Amino acid sequence: MTEVAHIELRPRSIGARIKRVEDRRLLTGHGMFTGDRAVDGALHVAFQRSIHAHAIISHIDVGSAAEMPGVVGIYTAEDLEGLVKPVRATSRMRDYHATPMYPLARGKVRYVGEPVVAVLAESRYLAEDALDRIEIAYEPLTPVVDPEFAVLQNAPLLHEEAGTNVLAKREFARGDIQAEMAAAEVRVGGRFRFHRKTPVAIENRACIAEYDRGRRSLTLTSSTQIPGIIRDVLADLLDMPGHSVRVMAPDVGGGFGGKASLYQEDILVAVLARHLGRPVRWTGSRLEDLTATSHGFDEIVEAELALDLDGRIRALKAEVIGDVGAYSIYPWTAALEPVQVISFIPGPYRVATYRGQARAVATNKAPTGPYRGVGRPVSTFVMERLIDMAARRLAIDPVALRLRNLVCTEHFPYRTAPGIVWDRSGFVETLTSACDAIDYKKLRNRQLKARATGRLFGIGVATYAELTGIGSRISAAPGMPINTGTETATLRFDSTGAITGSFGTASHGQGLETTLAQVIADELGARIEDIRIVQGDSAAVAHGTGSYASRSAVLAGGAAVLASRLLKEKVVRTASHLLEASIKDIDVADGRVFVVGTDRSFDISRAGQGCLF
Repeated sequence: MTEVAHIELRPRSIGARIKRVEDRRLLTGHGMFTGDRAVDGALHVAFQRSIHAHAIISHIDVGSAAEMPGVVGIYTAEDLEGLVKPVRATSRMRDYHATPMYPLARGKVRYVGEPVVAVLAESRYLAEDALDRIEIAYEPLTPVVDPEFAVLQNAPLLHEEAGTNVLAKREFARGDIQAEMAAAEVRVGGRFRFHRKTPVAIENRACIAEYDRGRRSLTLTSSTQIPGIIRDVLADLLDMPGHSVRVMAPDVGGGFGGKASLYQEDILVAVLARHLGRPVRWTGSRLEDLTATSHGFDEIVEAELALDLDGRIRALKAEVIGDVGAYSIYPWTAALEPVQVISFIPGPYRVATYRGQARAVATNKAPTGPYRGVGRPVSTFVMERLIDMAARRLAIDPVALRLRNLVCTEHFPYRTAPGIVWDRSGFVETLTSACDAIDYKKLRNRQLKARATGRLFGIGVATYAELTGIGSRISAAPGMPINTGTETATLRFDSTGAITGSFGTASHGQGLETTLAQVIADELGARIEDIRIVQGDSAAVAHGTGSYASRSAVLAGGAAVLASRLLKEKVVRTASHLLEASIKDIDVADGRVFVVGTDRSFDISRAGQGCLF
């Protein structure tokens, strides 16, 4: 008897070639970015920023600048006393020190580019002109730029109240590392230096705050990846109820993690808008973006790998010093990158004995924050380099050595030494399929022939474990002030048959409007053109944290699936009554509700008219 596979006849949009929802407005220049928001009477901010990496602010003279036509006000940290609290990126981690960050430098400056004085004027040009007349006297302090010097007892302190420049430290250990290292036949190791970089989005950071005195409500429009997080922290810093603070992220021209933190400029425009009762806006220049937007990882790693003569990994140890810059950034904390590095260095390999130590060290540089695959570039480079070094020492093919140590099917679920659990993955399968695709054996033969003739011919191999769409358990582990493992989807179905999906995410170029509409369309049976996606607005959902860490399609898409299924159940129940048919015989597809196997159907909008959802 021949079995016939079930064929899904219902049209699906996921995987199909469809027109992206957001493309028309973006490609025709009709996108709405923060800088495009026109608000009558808005004041413009310009910042006098520190020219010193480390210095006491001894005197500020704004008298001449304050008298210039068009200048509405000039503010220093002292002028903001009582208007706003400092922000602290708290953590439940042991040996962690939160660093208070004020909208403007208070007492001393800690990096070049830190805002010291804010000028409010009727135009950005007038504000910039006034900056030239502001005089700031500094008493320079010894700058701390080398993280290995910063950890020494005699190093100048960036934050005296912390009593140390080591803002966070963490250790993971499993097994007797000293015994295993001593017993190993082969040991390879090295020192790896990763220098900081800047996430340069096509759109500079920008924000505009508006305060409604009648409703006592604040609206901040910002080029941010995390409107929900910003809303929550502003409500706390300004002592306002959450429903009175709204943060909107319209179209955002790239983020890469650099727009996933709270910045001093965001706080300042919000404080002054409420204080003055007038809209206040700031748009960063490219120079400001390069100096004052959080930088990407800056780390020193010393690591050593121990193996048997047959190439089996026995032990691994690593020590990480992360240069996190001047402040522990909100909400991610200074621990984010260094701790992720030591968490992921074992990667997809079976490492029975491990010790990883990390220190997050403050220096007189711009703060570091999340950037493009936090922890993975560094940890992957280190581990893969160690594997290649071991392969050369043992005269074992690099692919063969990897296959000998990768976590295999029979090992799942596999708990790594730092506690990460690989429930299921295809580490071996992806490596072997990649080798098959390029005919790895043939390629090695070509390499031998090329080298025999004196030509250079390199072949690089790397494999790693990627963490995306992280769940609530692992995201809560670092003890940050937020839990990134949840997301919200709210679906509204009106009497015309139109469906509005509201999410806590904030797209910055990934095409999320299309992706989320596809999920809803396929799960609910609606047409994409009948679906509108609302995101990047803290008022749209009760809770949302934003878009970062490759989480939006997974978590927001997952929430969309669950919400769509609940809504579909209600549509089917309503249709069962209207069509006088059993619930099990009702289906929804392409915007129509029908009785399976009959011509009895109606437009989905009728279900909306027949029941409240």
